[in-house]
Amino acid sequence: MYLKKELGKNIRKYRKLNKITQEKLAEIIGVEINSISSIETGKYFPSPENLVKISNALSTNISNLFYFKEDCACED
Repeated sequence: MYLKKELGKNIRKYRKLNKITQEKLAEIIGVEINSISSIETGKYFPSPENLVKISNALSTNISNLFYFKEDCACED
């Protein structure tokens, strides 16, 4: 669950940095707007093909989408 949520946060961050709406991103990658919303909230994980399309649309590397800050208060 952590991976999906953090990936979604990063997609949202890069989308906003690029001043792209959810509607426009959905149009660019060829999915429904509900899919973008579900990805950004961590409900769904994008397919590998859509992940490539998302990173291209957001002008970033896929690796940047998977860069998460270590602010997790996880117990050992």
